[in-house]
Amino acid sequence: MSQTMIHVLRRRAYAGKAVAFRIEIDGQEIGKLRNGESASLVVTPGFHAMQIRAAMGGHSGTVTINLAEGDEAEFTCSGGMNAMSTKYIELRQERWRNQLPVPADRTMVPEPSMPGRVLEVVETRRSEEPIGDETRTVDNRRGNAEVTRVIRASQDWSRSVTITENRAHDKGGGISVGPLQWASLHAEIKSTLQRSYSISSDIRETHAEEITLQVPAGSSVQLTLRWKQIVQHGFVRVQESSRGAIEIPFQIGIAVTFDQVQQQLL
Repeated sequence: MSQTMIHVLRRRAYAGKAVAFRIEIDGQEIGKLRNGESASLVVTPGFHAMQIRAAMGGHSGTVTINLAEGDEAEFTCSGGMNAMSTKYIELRQERWRNQLPVPADRTMVPEPSMPGRVLEVVETRRSEEPIGDETRTVDNRRGNAEVTRVIRASQDWSRSVTITENRAHDKGGGISVGPLQWASLHAEIKSTLQRSYSISSDIRETHAEEITLQVPAGSSVQLTLRWKQIVQHGFVRVQESSRGAIEIPFQIGIAVTFDQVQQQLL
């Protein structure tokens, strides 16, 4: 059985070469294109609205096509401002085979409003947050020879996401968004961050290391483990219909580790 397909070629160009283009059909992302790449997409027969998007809000116009079973449509796209950003994208239909005409009342399909669509995740810095101290003591004060002890240090933890909505801002500074919209934005951002950092609230992890202590005869050594969590800071840039792009800060606990302090006791 023949397939209904859409072929898309991204023309190689310097402008926007570092930015990936997202292929969207009927408002859903179904593929990505790097500079000079092409893609062949299997679609269902019928009407389809096609658009190309990039980071920072860059996008093409919407092209509507009407495909019968076995049709093939070919598109090219290009655009950009410089090597690192793309604002203007051109989407052009080049050729098609057995394509059905689009009726006059279907030639213009309104671009779907997609408030809350995540544009990109930007990492800014990392910090360390104390968890707590753990103390171990090896007493060899009555011994006549040096002793060696292997101590296993372990800490259970889970990756956590904190979204600080009250610090969200756009180019004009702080913003105010209603509680229902915040709930929608929060859900979309949390889902994106969980996919990006492989986070599952149902999975706990264990950080474990073995530490070797050598304690001289006639002495006692106290080992203090100062546990800390490594936190990734950043912001999520989100498309908000009335303001354009807004930035919402986040924090994610991505790892745990410890510093160790040894002290010889009298």
